[in-house]
Amino acid sequence: MRVLIAAAALSAAFVLMPAATGDAPAWSQDFSITNPSKPVDASHRDLIRQLQAWWDVQAYYPRRASLHDEGGTVGVHIIILRDGRILSVQLIESSDSEALDAAAVKTFTGGYVRPLPEGAAETGLDI
Repeated sequence: MRVLIAAAALSAAFVLMPAATGDAPAWSQDFSITNPSKPVDASHRDLIRQLQAWWDVQAYYPRRASLHDEGGTVGVHIIILRDGRILSVQLIESSDSEALDAAAVKTFTGGYVRPLPEGAAETGLDI
């Protein structure tokens, strides 16, 4: 019972944390990862799914963007190391909102996915 209560409290704190900083959690807005170019193989499709899972937990809608009714599409190039750590995130397509662009880059910075298959080199993805 205590574990259930602790888990519920932790979940509430995690969900409310962005609101406390003035940002809205991802589920409160309509946005997600899309990849305009079709992945060429199953490993890229799997990486996109893992990045979507990371996005679903970590993404937030910046308060400044919300207050100014800003929206748009952000494109980023992500380099993933063999051990699954995200090495770099670079803006490749701006949404014309500084706040949204910065939030997209920040969401993936320091992130990770499962380690890449044995023998695979670091990989880059545009999303």
